[in-house]
Amino acid sequence: MHLKKHIPASSITEVVIAITVIAICIGISSMIFTRSMHVTTDFESVKMQTELQSDLWKQMVLNQQAEAEEPITVEEDNDLLNDSLKVLIFRGLNDRVLWQQHWLKNE
Repeated sequence: MHLKKHIPASSITEVVIAITVIAICIGISSMIFTRSMHVTTDFESVKMQTELQSDLWKQMVLNQQAEAEEPITVEEDNDLLNDSLKVLIFRGLNDRVLWQQHWLKNE
């Protein structure tokens, strides 16, 4: 028995468009997922900076000895790669670098 049913061209077009829309949605969602998994912010670095700023605030502004485990010293240096930047280096015990902050020079 032969199948003598014809498929109209409009239904084939609808199927192709539907598959294309589904493929685009899956592609966009996979791009969003992969970008969200590769976050550029290092949360350990943000945590260290927040703790450092808190300790500096206590030491400099409130004139109190911070309750930090180690005293913090601040050194100012010029950036070797960019003449318009200066570098503040925050050091702890044993001259260990805790944080480096780059600032624009006010000249």
